[in-house]
Amino acid sequence: MDMQRIKHQQTIHYKDYLQLDKILQAQLPESKKDGNEAHDETLFIITHQAYELWFKQVIHELNSILEIMGEEDFNLRSSKLHVVIDRLRRISKIFTLLVQQLDVLESMSAMGFMEFRRLLSTASGFQSFQFRQIEAMMGLKFSERHGCAHYKKHLHPCQLGQLMGMSDNPSILSLVNNWLEKLPYFEESLWSDYTPKFPLSYSRHVFWNDYRHLYVKSLIETDDEKLKYFDEKIIRDENNPAGLSTKARRAGLFIFLYQDCPALNGGFQLLNLLLEIDEQMALWRYRHLNLVRRMIGTKSGTGGSSGQDYLMKSLSKHYVFSDIAELNTFLIRRTELPALGQLLSQEFGLIYNDYLPKTG
Repeated sequence: MDMQRIKHQQTIHYKDYLQLDKILQAQLPESKKDGNEAHDETLFIITHQAYELWFKQVIHELNSILEIMGEEDFNLRSSKLHVVIDRLRRISKIFTLLVQQLDVLESMSAMGFMEFRRLLSTASGFQSFQFRQIEAMMGLKFSERHGCAHYKKHLHPCQLGQLMGMSDNPSILSLVNNWLEKLPYFEESLWSDYTPKFPLSYSRHVFWNDYRHLYVKSLIETDDEKLKYFDEKIIRDENNPAGLSTKARRAGLFIFLYQDCPALNGGFQLLNLLLEIDEQMALWRYRHLNLVRRMIGTKSGTGGSSGQDYLMKSLSKHYVFSDIAELNTFLIRRTELPALGQLLSQEFGLIYNDYLPKTG
């Protein structure tokens, strides 16, 4: 067996390993069929094929992340936390690359695109099933998509069924919610030696009661709307079925506040990378929107969509991790953070008093 393996390693060729004969023969410009090839069509095809290859890699990474985070023992102390962080970082880098790749496509002029656009018929990037899979795996439910009727009309029936069914599967968002809910930082027994700063009035938990007072003091001026928003998202148990639960939001905010504690920094990196990915995907949509404006103006998209109007509305509606981003609304200065008690600090290594003002 070892000799066979050595022989295999010695005889495999670069082009065979990469299947280059298949890949490099996969560019078949429609304009070439009538003997009047549009020069820019090859660029258009290769760019979109490259997107699909990167989408395949993103799905590969997401599948592994979903598997790891779905394990019962996944938590902030899990040895696999760094694996999830590394793979989320890779996904973020891939989307950064996909945004940059538009620079190359933008070297094509509108007139260059018009030479072959009519030959695309109903084919459209809107029909990229892999990208729709990525959105669903992240946590975008079918019912929350802009233009659901358009999906039903223009996606292949088999793909449409798969996409709708994915809303019932675990997603990155749902597993992050479960993970945050399991964090034990607010068990009453761990706060018995905590010294409250204010009388208990707003929350049954001493930390969030204190924190609401400190948040009010941090506002430049009294803002009833911000306070109502804080109470809705953090104090009252009003869950959003499409996003994070109140319990998960509290844990997420706690991680953001004490992110410099070594025990919480891994959790902060995970949440922050989800925001980076959301940002990169939104930037990709925005750049795509501007590219469409440059190329076809206000014409309808080739797949039957409304073109730039669809892209603009999906840009604002298809953020997946909005609940995580909103937690930054409720931050205060490090030096104002409550000192944590010894029980919590000893149990989880959350000693975080270095930033507090020195007295005496």
